[in-house]
Amino acid sequence: VTPPRLAGIALAIALVWALALVHAAGVGPGGLVQRVLTVIKVAAIVALLVAGFTVGDGSTAHFRSGGDPVWGNFAVGLLFVMFGYSGWNAAAYLAGEIRDPGRTLPLALLGGTLVVTVLYLALNVFYLYALPIPAMAGELGMPSPMRGSTPSESNRRGQPSRNAPPG
Repeated sequence: VTPPRLAGIALAIALVWALALVHAAGVGPGGLVQRVLTVIKVAAIVALLVAGFTVGDGSTAHFRSGGDPVWGNFAVGLLFVMFGYSGWNAAAYLAGEIRDPGRTLPLALLGGTLVVTVLYLALNVFYLYALPIPAMAGELGMPSPMRGSTPSESNRRGQPSRNAPPG
């Protein structure tokens, strides 16, 4: 194990312990940390979207592929969508800990699902705005415009890919 990787492992262990201690301190501190971390994640996504659409040099021409859709890949794409929505029902597990669950639980489930849906669709519109469809075709990871190529093209040229397994 290389020193940078070891440092990453140590940081991960420390963060898990820190979060465990916060949650062990009670519902109040744990809930506050959850809310703060959620706000940070959503704010980062919104900042990415705002910066990408205002400062980026994408094109609305990327929305027109001109080709026929490949329906066989639809199921593969849907798999990643399911990861985006996983956990939508987790609020139901906490019904016994929520004040007024008859009102709060439906709001949490519907509101959370709506926010995730809007962010997911906005990110996908951003991806299409930033990169043409051919640049993303066949890629499971995000293409890298900074490198000027997709991960697969980098591998064909003998360059390491960020999506390649470590080794």
